[in-house]
Amino acid sequence: MNGLPLNFYDALLPMLYMRTIKRLGYLAGRCGTLADEMFKHRYNYELNIENDTIISEKIFNYGRSEFECSTPPQKKFMEMVSIALSGSNEGPVKSDISKRIREVQEHHKCDLVVMSDTVSKNWIDWACSWKGLTGLTFIAELDETAIKLCQQLVDTCKLKEFGVCYEGCGANELTLIKSVLVQDQFETQRLTYFDAAVLEEMFQFCAENSARLKGKKIRLQCGDICDVASKLFEGKLELCSNEESESIEKDHFFFYRTFFMKPSKAYKFSNGESPAYIFFECRGKEREVAELEFFKKTKNFVVLLA
Repeated sequence: MNGLPLNFYDALLPMLYMRTIKRLGYLAGRCGTLADEMFKHRYNYELNIENDTIISEKIFNYGRSEFECSTPPQKKFMEMVSIALSGSNEGPVKSDISKRIREVQEHHKCDLVVMSDTVSKNWIDWACSWKGLTGLTFIAELDETAIKLCQQLVDTCKLKEFGVCYEGCGANELTLIKSVLVQDQFETQRLTYFDAAVLEEMFQFCAENSARLKGKKIRLQCGDICDVASKLFEGKLELCSNEESESIEKDHFFFYRTFFMKPSKAYKFSNGESPAYIFFECRGKEREVAELEFFKKTKNFVVLLA
């Protein structure tokens, strides 16, 4: 790989998960050097907006170290721009804010992060019209008015990722999830907290719409939701054959092998017309412990709807 041009690596490395880049950094030669540089410097850029004003600009590196941004690193190391809304932002979106977002975003992913229990119509209208927006994340429980406004954003069919990251989420959020999951462009649903009943309803929805959801990913993070989900799947998982595993790896390489530090084998469970596949983090598993036993303790797993 050392004979390949630099622009090949400039195009390839931003597509890879950080765990894969870390491994590539151990290689000798140009590939290892460039991957190691990317691993050390990749960052997410965050603009914090409160009361219609940018109050801070921060960058987060891979280890989630946070620091104020004075002179940003090179943009080739940027992975995503987050627009974090907190407090009251009722006024029109100011031109200087839009200009600043445009300056830092360019072609990178852009995620609108709602930090409070409400979001204004002005910001939703802006998000609906902003071509570069690819994700929406809730950090706090939204009121019904905000949920209805966010439905307008979901209906634009532009979101590729949707994250729900707070306790207490339920039926209203599930309605949004169902809406976005069936959209062709959508890729990944991230969940941190869901109670058993709502989670079961979501997977039932996936089973009933399996043909429409092929290739979608549901990522469950945090011990609480993994505990709930592992009980739902208990006794229903079947180890994939070598042929099935090879097929998954071929069709979903970036997802299957690069997402975890120590990925499990591929498991499947009956999910309507098509099977769904589960992979989970095995980092920390003792050698003598069976994978499916460790599944009850994992803090990170992904469902691939195939």
